[in-house]
Amino acid sequence: MTQKRIAFASGVVLVLIAAACAPTQVAINARLPANFPEAAELRRISVAPFEGNGGADFTGAMRAEIVAATFDGQRHFTLVESPSSPSAAAARQANAQGILTGSVFIDRSRNNYREGRRECAARNADNQCVRWREYEVNCTAETVSALVSPNLLRASDGASVYASQKRGERTSRWCTDRQRNTTDEAMIAAILANIATEVRRDIAPYNSVLNATVSETSDGLPRALATQFDLAVDAAKASNVATACETWRSVDAAQPNHTWTVYNLGICAEAQGDYINAQALYQRASQLGGASNRQVVASIQRVGRLLGAEQQLAAEDSARRLEREAETRRVEQDAQRSRAAQNARRNDLVSRYGATTADAILAGQVTAGMTPQQVIESRGQPNRREDLTPTEQIWHYGSERVMFSDGRVTFVRR
Repeated sequence: MTQKRIAFASGVVLVLIAAACAPTQVAINARLPANFPEAAELRRISVAPFEGNGGADFTGAMRAEIVAATFDGQRHFTLVESPSSPSAAAARQANAQGILTGSVFIDRSRNNYREGRRECAARNADNQCVRWREYEVNCTAETVSALVSPNLLRASDGASVYASQKRGERTSRWCTDRQRNTTDEAMIAAILANIATEVRRDIAPYNSVLNATVSETSDGLPRALATQFDLAVDAAKASNVATACETWRSVDAAQPNHTWTVYNLGICAEAQGDYINAQALYQRASQLGGASNRQVVASIQRVGRLLGAEQQLAAEDSARRLEREAETRRVEQDAQRSRAAQNARRNDLVSRYGATTADAILAGQVTAGMTPQQVIESRGQPNRREDLTPTEQIWHYGSERVMFSDGRVTFVRR
């Protein structure tokens, strides 16, 4: 077998070993709240043009992120067209609840250096290298960095409900004997897209997938139960989590208090969204001997975060429900007060002028026979009064004319 074939075969073996050693993981569907809950209440968002030498690119990336943002399958934001100016007043005029402004600055730096190389300079009859040549080549490292400073203003009062500074950096390296595999523009686009995603997660809830690492340790179990445990691991590897969990439950029933069976059952509970039970199982596994195991520690921390997120989202939902109910009550109370005021006014007008005239006044109408006081109660003071004779007048309401004779309306021209 030639050296090339030996190297190829060794590479295949390494890949297979790496695959065999890869940890078995179970996907955990997570519902996570916004890092700034007050910002998440603003659902109609406008993204003003960001300032700076990277402003135009980030504005486009941020608008795309706002449009694509969903939570539990529902679109979270409505993107409102950018107003005339990056101000809360302009956002209100555009019927936006908030306006996202800020600045973006892109920096580039280049560093030249040399890298060593080694190649075969002479081979024998069996194509084996008998002399090597070492040399250096010129290389370049291009680093692109971005500083983004977003600021979300609430349109109703101009208050800043979210402000941050986000940084990103990428480096590309190439040499005279190796072509560059990217461009500055591609690196900038990737940096700004990542930052836009970070901003979106700051200002709105989001769905994510976390990974829980299964324990494959069956030590301490009798052979028959260890075999079942291993079959459950194989099922989890094949993404058949339901079968794996059912098998681990059988193992736990036959021999309770096996650390890694209890731990894996915690993963089962977590995958089903039962965070309280998952937390109890992880803590139990820790007490049974897994306290120093990094997987157990990571799982306790993860489920604690998910439990906190679930509680925060529930609290936010409750607060929004209470606010909606309070707003509904305010609207109903305002309507009741308005109806009571209207009824009181109508009763007063009826008592003074009769039902027909009262209804005309309430409708803002002027009819023949009305007195000047009745016209004022119906339409308010005129824009202008014109005296024709000592007993005749014309009142002007815009383009409408109301003529009086002897203190009574005789004619209305519209």
